[in-house]
Amino acid sequence: MRRSSLLWTALILTTLLLSSAGAPAGGGGAAAPAGDWLDRAWQGILSSEYRFSPAPDGVFSAPNRAQGLRVRMESGRVQVTPRAEERPSWALALRLQGVGREGAMAGARPDAFRADGNRIEQRHETLGLTEWYVNDRSGLEQGFTIDARPGSGDSRSPLILEVAYSGSLEERQDGPDGVSFVTSGDRQVVRYAGLRVADAAGNQVGASLGLGPGALRLTVQDAGHPYPLIVDPTVVTAAWEVLGDQFAEQFGNSVSGAGDVNNDGYADVIIGAPRFDDGFVFDEGRAFVFLGSASGPAPVAAWTADGGQAGAWFGYSVASAGDVNGDHIADVIIGAKLYDNGQTDEGRAYVYLGSPTGLSTVPAWTAEPDQNGASFGASVASAGDVNRDGYGDVIVGAPDFDTPVNVDEGQAFVYLGSASGLSTSPWWSAGSHLFSSAFGFSVAAAGDVNGDGFGDVIVGAPLFDNAGFPDEGRVFVYAGPLFDPNGQGTTNPIWTFDSNKTQAQLGYSVAGAGDVNGNGIADVIVGAPFWGSGQVLAVYGSTTGPILSPSWSTKINKNPAEFGSSVAGIGDFNGDGIPDVAIGSPRTGDMSAAGQGSVRVYYGGRMGLVNTASLTIQVSQANAFFGGSVAAAGDVNRDGLMDFLVGSIGLDNVQAGASNAGGVDLYLGFRTRKTALSPTLHGVRFTD
Repeated sequence: MRRSSLLWTALILTTLLLSSAGAPAGGGGAAAPAGDWLDRAWQGILSSEYRFSPAPDGVFSAPNRAQGLRVRMESGRVQVTPRAEERPSWALALRLQGVGREGAMAGARPDAFRADGNRIEQRHETLGLTEWYVNDRSGLEQGFTIDARPGSGDSRSPLILEVAYSGSLEERQDGPDGVSFVTSGDRQVVRYAGLRVADAAGNQVGASLGLGPGALRLTVQDAGHPYPLIVDPTVVTAAWEVLGDQFAEQFGNSVSGAGDVNNDGYADVIIGAPRFDDGFVFDEGRAFVFLGSASGPAPVAAWTADGGQAGAWFGYSVASAGDVNGDHIADVIIGAKLYDNGQTDEGRAYVYLGSPTGLSTVPAWTAEPDQNGASFGASVASAGDVNRDGYGDVIVGAPDFDTPVNVDEGQAFVYLGSASGLSTSPWWSAGSHLFSSAFGFSVAAAGDVNGDGFGDVIVGAPLFDNAGFPDEGRVFVYAGPLFDPNGQGTTNPIWTFDSNKTQAQLGYSVAGAGDVNGNGIADVIVGAPFWGSGQVLAVYGSTTGPILSPSWSTKINKNPAEFGSSVAGIGDFNGDGIPDVAIGSPRTGDMSAAGQGSVRVYYGGRMGLVNTASLTIQVSQANAFFGGSVAAAGDVNRDGLMDFLVGSIGLDNVQAGASNAGGVDLYLGFRTRKTALSPTLHGVRFTD
């Protein structure tokens, strides 16, 4: 029996069309009607739009409404252009050029294309290879199946796959393992990077992706490895991007999934821009909500809210609040850490309620600490349901709060949900019992880390000092219901962790990770961005008592990187049933550009988080600070896979003439196939 699929490599081509301010909300697609059978029928109609249509001259074409692409297949090549432009502003064509080894490359002589619905393929008989494409809402997927090992050339030399490129974009090597394509204005629209290959035994195979004369060269060090080889995905496409339009407004300083705030079945997203100016009201701050749809988030915000005073920094923190009033519609919470109301820079937190028509125009709840300089609202989050009464609760951090004993000790406050909304007074609060520790700089719902059925919370104090390690940082986990059976408030954490490293600032970021090792107990992830180039720890939940040491750690060796400045549990991004995590390092750069920033995704598994990043994403603009914020977005396009958001406060909006305006990218989950025949490489990002 002939062994098939010696090598399978695939490529996802997706797009982001940046719309004008007057573009309709909805991202170019309609939301599905209500009702299960209507929803299935509607999805069927949407899917039919992606079929390839033949022309008499052997050309096939297909639109891709969700990604804004037009695809044309002819003469052994695929060409992709923006769908909505009569005269495309860019074009990229790809053509398989050859397969083999150095000095013994066999050229491609493809047969005609054959289409079946949204799949099209062509056979390269002389290469023993089938090239195929699948067009769907996630983009245009390109793949190759090679039937047998190339017989000519030195078998000790690497296997090479060459794909010729042409069009209006300029190419450049982007780091040691990436290639970028940019417009004449130096705007990156395509990036290939992060190639990973595994052999038949599951061992990693060395591989690189570079530029040859007019072609991409995928080089695989296959000597000594059993076949088939798998080229695995490590770079994913941004399916949606939105930019700020004011100079240095810090759009994307905070990002979060908002939940479904309008009850249409799609997850929505919320973004904060704390330095936004409303006319001459400087640094008032603004928060934006973009509604989800079958084609992803709308290009224009459906809802905004401002801080109401200069210097409030409204939107410094944003998050879903869960359902705080029990109406089964998600609500949001927003922090304005420098808000004044009788006390300078005391800070304020706001909750806006969701409804079938979207978020309320005025906050249903606000809270303040009534203390100068407390920075209340510097961090906000859903606390889950800490008392198990069926209502969502929230947690707010005030890292500069003074206690009667310690200046700038910091404090975290939990407010309980109810049928009438959140409690007016905090139900619980805690501190670090140490001055200037910045307790509450980061807060999050931890999930149920001890398996008792109550939601738990996690709080970071990145400036905590202990045992001669100034600013080493400490992380505190508190078990729900936060009160003991006698009704007495408990401020004793069930877990604490220190870095034992001077100025590491452990707890700068904290998040619930979900159950990343599949044991049924929630886990947490924490960042220490100044521990060398940065380090991140995970602690796996347990029913057997306090965990005394981290279960997992990872770091990178690029300096400065500030790896771990942001961390997030992003849900099941790759469709294997186990949650994954994302980690931002906004200072990562290379010799050509500092401060570009990057985000790494680590997949969960039955043994816990993988040791090596499963996916790495970065941008080419210097000082973009990509990865300064990361967050789960939920399932914004309702494909069953979780998506995530990345904020970059330094991104330029060239079209608006706003440097350092900031931006946010959305990355859609994709299913990593479990057979040896179906890995997918997501490596291309299109924008106009």
